[in-house]
Amino acid sequence: MAMKLSANVFETDVVQPDEKFSFAVDLATRLKSTEEVTSVALVIFDKANADKTSTIKNGNPIIEDGAATKSQILVHLKGFVDGERYNVQIIATTNASTPQELEIDVFVPVKKIFNKVA
Repeated sequence: MAMKLSANVFETDVVQPDEKFSFAVDLATRLKSTEEVTSVALVIFDKANADKTSTIKNGNPIIEDGAATKSQILVHLKGFVDGERYNVQIIATTNASTPQELEIDVFVPVKKIFNKVA
């Protein structure tokens, strides 16, 4: 199940390096009544500000209905490195007569958790 978030800048729960992780961002509160998200650009940076989009992105973001029609963006990620904290920058463009470009920054901390079983 995807984690749902609704802020401009936020951090997800900690993920483990081998996970395939998804989250959804709903922009309904930032859209006018008939406005919809029509396109999404996604760039992912590591702590050193190196572009890691090609290794972390797990498919293209998906625009879907959230609290409003076509207000939610679903992002799938994979291929994390232990100890990193990725910044997923999302820019959503809308269909308004003067389109909005809404930026959302999502930080994804990564930590390998070792469980010792007796």
